[in-house]
Amino acid sequence: MRLNKLFSIAAMLLAAGPLCAGGIAHNFNGRWGDMEIYDAESTLSFRVNLPRLSERVAPCSTFYLPAAVVALKAGFIKPAVTEISRAQSEIPPTHYWPSAWRAQRHNLRSAAKNSVPWYLQDITTKRGAVKLKQDLTRLKYGNADISGGLEEFWKSSSLQVSGLEQVDFIRKMREGKVGINKRQTAVILDSLRLRNEGDHVLYGKTGSCVRTDGDLYGLFVGFVEKAGKPRAYFYLTVDGTSISDVAVVRRQIVMDSLIELGFWPAPVEPTPTMVADLSATPAAAIPAPDHAAAPAQTAPAAAPATAPRPVAVAPAAAPDQAPLDAQPETALAAPTEAVSPVQPPALPVVDGDQLP
Repeated sequence: MRLNKLFSIAAMLLAAGPLCAGGIAHNFNGRWGDMEIYDAESTLSFRVNLPRLSERVAPCSTFYLPAAVVALKAGFIKPAVTEISRAQSEIPPTHYWPSAWRAQRHNLRSAAKNSVPWYLQDITTKRGAVKLKQDLTRLKYGNADISGGLEEFWKSSSLQVSGLEQVDFIRKMREGKVGINKRQTAVILDSLRLRNEGDHVLYGKTGSCVRTDGDLYGLFVGFVEKAGKPRAYFYLTVDGTSISDVAVVRRQIVMDSLIELGFWPAPVEPTPTMVADLSATPAAAIPAPDHAAAPAQTAPAAAPATAPRPVAVAPAAAPDQAPLDAQPETALAAPTEAVSPVQPPALPVVDGDQLP
């Protein structure tokens, strides 16, 4: 009896899975890619393009996650001091490098925010090939192949990791199961913090990779917390024509899907304001001119009683003329595009988002 019940539950989950994945696949808007969103409470996954999710690809800048674990565990950086300095002469004078990459100092947060390559290179070269290989193997981070060179094995090179493995790794890291203590975990999470909405917080790291055939794909891996507890983990890759092409769309696809699945608050719809149409008011109902608003004079006692003249009330000011303290809250809120009922709020482009 119990076995039959388990089979029934399994059949229901298998039937529901493709429907859920199909429901969020439209957020790719015809682009080729893959995505997994893992529900931390039910432990169910919503997946788009499972074959591609199972395929190992280069992690590029998302390699910051295991690199930070290695650096903290080895003592290269500490929770109180995550800054790494590098002499200007050691930074290659590559013409396309932005100013952030040329800076002589970076901490874990600024390096992750700007995808600074030499910050990772400092960690990997200090650790050395033998120990780093052992570290990545213990962490079960993809194929743990660093044969592509200590300064670039994660950049469209030998290191390969699947989307399923990326979600599993960040989940273990958030749960403190990668061999570092709570304080060390906290400093990594702080470096990945992107935005918050009420009691929801978004954490993540982006990346961009170029395949050997010249095609480019963007990555986004991270998780959502609600009231301090993990709510969902996610991973995405999406193909594009350039780094700037995938810089914003990778986040938008993830956020649209998180909202649809209920893992992130939906944008607040503006409250409609009712405005009276005075042009259709009958002439008899139109108030008297302003000068008629003066209070009527009290008649002398000897004079015959007369009916008091009605006091005219000035028409209400149009909404755009109302004093600030009389305007509804929606009039003082953020610009309308931030609360559009059609599109979720546009996500701010973090510095470095258009960098590998």
